[in-house]
Amino acid sequence: MALLLRKACEPILSEADLDAYFADIDAQTKYLCLYTPCGKRFAIVHGVTFSRLHPTQAEIEYACDLLRDWCIRNQLLIDDYVDAFTILQRMECNGETS
Repeated sequence: MALLLRKACEPILSEADLDAYFADIDAQTKYLCLYTPCGKRFAIVHGVTFSRLHPTQAEIEYACDLLRDWCIRNQLLIDDYVDAFTILQRMECNGETS
């Protein structure tokens, strides 16, 4: 896992209201991927492909710039997802789902 990449992406994900989510490099495709708090893949940031699993500092910085742009472009979709997920969690807590 590229821990430095994950740490560098935290403020960007926080700005996008994805505080508990994290970024990592997919081992097979080498794409930058976003994962849910439980480790399920949430999104693939196409266009951010690494040449190896251990990125350089320059690659991390550039990936963060591209992730920020991706989050801005997809903010409405992210907001819709977060809202729907929040509603689902409330329903589950209240026993409204089966």
